[in-house]
Amino acid sequence: MVSLSRLDGRSASLSVLAVAALAAPAPVGAQQSGAERVRLPDIVVTATRTPTPADEVASSVSVITADEIRAKQQPLAVDLLGEVPGLTIVPSGPAGGQASVFIRGTNSNHTLALLDGIEINDPSNPAGALDFAHMATEGLDRIEVLRGPQGTLYGSDAIGGVVNFITARGEGPATAHLRLGGGSFETLTQSARVTGESGRFNFNIGGSLFRTGGETATPSRIRPAALPEEDDGYRNATARIRLGAAVTEDAEVNLFLHHIDTEADNDAGLEDPNSTADTTQTYVRLEGRLASFDGFLEQRFGYSLAYQKRKELDSADPGQPFEASENRSKGRKTKIDWQGDLHLAETNTLTVGAAYEVEAFTNDSLFLDQSFGAATISEGHANADDEIKSAFIQDQFRLMERVSGTVGARIDDHQSFGSEVTWRAALAYDHVETGTRIKGSYGTGFKAPALFQRFGSSVFTIPAFAVQSPFFGNPALDPETSKGWDLGFEQALADGAVRFGATYFRNEIEGLITSDPTFVTLINLNKVNSWGVESFLSVTPVDWLRFDLNYTYARAEDPTTGQEHVNRTPRHEIAATLAAKPTERLEVNLDLLYVGTYVDNDRVAFARIYNGGYTRLDLAARYDLMPGIALEGRVDNLLDRDYEQPDGFLHPGIGVYGGLSATF
Repeated sequence: MVSLSRLDGRSASLSVLAVAALAAPAPVGAQQSGAERVRLPDIVVTATRTPTPADEVASSVSVITADEIRAKQQPLAVDLLGEVPGLTIVPSGPAGGQASVFIRGTNSNHTLALLDGIEINDPSNPAGALDFAHMATEGLDRIEVLRGPQGTLYGSDAIGGVVNFITARGEGPATAHLRLGGGSFETLTQSARVTGESGRFNFNIGGSLFRTGGETATPSRIRPAALPEEDDGYRNATARIRLGAAVTEDAEVNLFLHHIDTEADNDAGLEDPNSTADTTQTYVRLEGRLASFDGFLEQRFGYSLAYQKRKELDSADPGQPFEASENRSKGRKTKIDWQGDLHLAETNTLTVGAAYEVEAFTNDSLFLDQSFGAATISEGHANADDEIKSAFIQDQFRLMERVSGTVGARIDDHQSFGSEVTWRAALAYDHVETGTRIKGSYGTGFKAPALFQRFGSSVFTIPAFAVQSPFFGNPALDPETSKGWDLGFEQALADGAVRFGATYFRNEIEGLITSDPTFVTLINLNKVNSWGVESFLSVTPVDWLRFDLNYTYARAEDPTTGQEHVNRTPRHEIAATLAAKPTERLEVNLDLLYVGTYVDNDRVAFARIYNGGYTRLDLAARYDLMPGIALEGRVDNLLDRDYEQPDGFLHPGIGVYGGLSATF
């Protein structure tokens, strides 16, 4: 028999990560923090669902490591994702505003979000996507992004790619981690966590509180003259529990529990002083793993529950004196899954898997109109559920130490839409003598309409007319179908001190779901194509200094009209990071993000416009006062730029923050 901690003999230190979660591969060139930066062969699993050296992965992947999360000091993950090539993050105004992720020009609901192996896309969300605004960074070990169509391994929601949030397994003696900070906009951050292992058990238990008074989300150019400016605050309380137990040398059980509770001021109208949005998110996963036949067969059994609840209230106020609304929704997804990995040879692994999931939502909306003296009440109620059964198979191989790849297929049996078959193949060639890698992939996929898109109902504000408009789902919607491919290269020079590469990608989506001309319901659009190039450069001239540069060019348009698709994907996006650790105690991080012009909808008139984009510069520094005690500080939006993303949602100006962290 073989211990699970070895996982095919590939990296004992990283194997437990693979046991606990579906992680994405790290990019070539990922670095350790510290006075001595050493390049390690990462073991990754999201691209293949099995532990795989990063240099054998043919897919486009990126990782934000624990060291980078610590160095940047951002309390919310939404402020870290912009650095990933091919990914655009669109947070609506200050902290707490809805945040969407767009990968390679696809829509936000084409991105699958995972948290420790739990699928956390929200069935009650209007598009079935995750609102990324509420993911705290405290307790996260890695944020990993897999780009391109991934339907073969992950099903309906992964046309654009996968974003995976991963917590760390507790290791070593019991250790406490404390953090206290604050700063501009009446901001306060607190966190406490204890990690470690004892005998057969390991644990990582903690929580965080982030509170800010914020700034207004409504820019002065569209604020009604009669309304004073009011700040939009936000509170986020997050608890995380990760427990593991080795039942035997060859069997273990893991439990993951995440609970997120938030309150946000929400300018549903223009400068809306009493509009609020509260959310509750609970994610649970129980997982067992078993190694058999001396490691020839590894199995994973899992049960996951994802539950989200939202409450949006908007009372009458001077801006809308005759109207009030209330919207409540609940989404739930339960899933039972099994995966078996057969290690046929040192260079060949066959993976098979099956899953059964049920997703459901309920939605209740209420709209009160007293415009004509008499009260008119409009009510809406909807609920629905769906079942999906799926199975997949994948062969992962490596040939002659130069060629590696995967080929696989999947069948999804959807209760409402019948069976859909998807497939994907990826191949990479390494020319070791010159440090050159060439890689490519092709895949197909489908995206079932979200439950809310088919059966939901709600009301939303039309600021230009100071009225509320109804929305009704369309039960006749068809699934979206897609095919996509990419081709790229990576090059290493000077013993890996310089690395660069570029990848061309293209996606074709048919039957894209979008609003009809009246914005009252949804229809299937004929076709949307997206394409572009994502590129990177990483330079480490000395062991204490690293410079990273990512550039993405992306387009998305309707091929029948030539008109750009409105999904807030900029044509040009640049992210640059300068990370320095000149002494054992001092660490400095400077981040620049440039988001170019993109197609948007005017917040007031809903007209099609081009948003001018923005440039943002952030600075963070950390100084170790003594072993285990560090002084932290950061400056967000160092250039104090005023920018709106999306149109009509203002982001805060310069903010200065500081704090202390302790480990003992």
